[in-house]
Amino acid sequence: DLVVYRALDILLWGSRPYTEKLFINLTKLWDGYGFYDNAVKGRENETGKIIYDVYKLALFVYLYRALEYTGSDIIYDYEHIYEKCLEIISMAQDKEKGGIHTDYEVINGEIVITGDMNTETTSIVVLAIYSDYPMVISSNDC
Repeated sequence: DLVVYRALDILLWGSRPYTEKLFINLTKLWDGYGFYDNAVKGRENETGKIIYDVYKLALFVYLYRALEYTGSDIIYDYEHIYEKCLEIISMAQDKEKGGIHTDYEVINGEIVITGDMNTETTSIVVLAIYSDYPMVISSNDC
């Protein structure tokens, strides 16, 4: 998440090239199911499965959209990550209450949603997908 926050800060200051470099660094943490960073390492459940964070998917979507608004072409090389993030986020939405669950695991190659719903994760998802903030952030001369 710190890479995304730094990238958005840099984009606010008008440097798309450096933001794109940070974006590419972020994509290197993608393991096909989620972002496997230092915070995730060692955070396995009792069966040894990695517990991924849904909010990190939303942060990726947020940064992707911000770069898209700047006219960045490099993002399209990583559209498969963007699409997978949206797919998992959709799965994480509680069908009854509408909130977004915080965590997920991969069991036998399948995404299994775990964790509680909370306001923070739900808010980040809503801002990443539905708000104009990525456009506002990208409106500096990049």
